[in-house]
Amino acid sequence: MMLLQRLGIMNVKQSERKMEDVFKDANLMSKMFVSDIETMFNANIMDGIGNGKFDPQGVVTRAQASSVMIKML
Repeated sequence: MMLLQRLGIMNVKQSERKMEDVFKDANLMSKMFVSDIETMFNANIMDGIGNGKFDPQGVVTRAQASSVMIKML
């Protein structure tokens, strides 16, 4: 949350697209982070792993972390 605020991403307009409408495994997301994930998704910074999955319980690879960092610049 603090990183999103620092980067000015918190002001991204929230679209009607909610995580449960986009990802089949949205029910596995921690309720505490759903709004942050939606913000990152709506800012085109995070987009899941494909096939309608986000894999919230998965391990983040270096490539995925690098992609997020680059998109945040």
